[in-house]
This record gives sequence, structure tokens and C-alpha cells, in this order.
Amino acid sequence: MALIKCSECGKEISDKAAFCPSCGCPVEKEVQNAPITLWWVGRKGDSLRKTTVYIDDEEVATMKCGSQVTVLVNGATHQVNMYQGKYHLISEEITVDSEGEVFAYKEVPGFTHVKLERISNVELNRKPHCPTCGSDKVKKISASKKIFEFEMVGFAGSSAGKTFECKTCGYKW
Repeated sequence: MALIKCSECGKEISDKAAFCPSCGCPVEKEVQNAPITLWWVGRKGDSLRKTTVYIDDEEVATMKCGSQVTVLVNGATHQVNMYQGKYHLISEEITVDSEGEVFAYKEVPGFTHVKLERISNVELNRKPHCPTCGSDKVKKISASKKIFEFEMVGFAGSSAGKTFECKTCGYKW
């Protein structure tokens, strides 16, 4: 049993207590080993430089574009910084609960170098859907396929002016 200070009144209380006997303030239990997953969204190899990840000014990992790292931390608020060489890509405060958190980032152009920007969960889960059948099983029509079809058929080709093709129903839009 260890003694800790009450966050409200400052008196020493047992770390096993559910609340402070002096003021009644609930004792906050610190979450141990909550996972933080940092994910740099993009194709592998888009950026070949390593990015160094610091959590609370301690180097914890290195990562490249298209990869992710998971770090175990105490559940609380932490300062996350990422650097590519001397360039500071991102600095933000993140709060982690017992379940852990996933933070996704994408590259955005900066004045002298690229920067990273956090992607919201809504944006991360956004996928194109077929307007005919509603399926999310779609593929992008490649430029080479469009060129080949244009050379063979001309403007009458089914891929002319289209971007996606549904794998379920075959509709192109």
C-alpha cells in the first residue's frame, strides 16, 4: 500500500481508497499500458525519410509513410511530436483512455517541407460507394485502361470520362 496525495485537498490517502476520507473526492486510478497507435496513411515508399516519434520528449519509435507504430503509455494526456531530420512535422496533445487510441496522419505540403495533419475517423473511413447498387467494392479505372480503350473505340468507349467501376454490378461513373 502506498500513500498518494488527494487531487482536491492535497492530504495523503491510500492508493487503494476509492475516495478521499477528508473531502470525498474520488481517487483517480491511473490506467497502465494503454496503447497509442500512430498511423501515417499513404502508400509505402511515398516518403523514404524516417520520421522520429517523441512522446513526452522521449524518443519512442521511428516510422515511414504507409506504416504504423504502437506504443504503450499510461492513460493520460501526452505530448506527441514527430520530426523528419531537423523538420518538425507535428506537435499535438493527445488524451488516451484504457482502450487506447488510433491516430492517423496524412502528408500536407508545407512552406519548406511536408507536414503531417491528423485525419478524423470520419475522413479515414470514407470510401466511394456505387451509385447504382451501393456497394463499397469499387476500383479506380486506370489511365492506361482509359487510353487503350480510347485508341481502340474512341469516345464511344465505356470508360471515357469515368473514374470508378463497381466490382459488384459493373457500373462505371
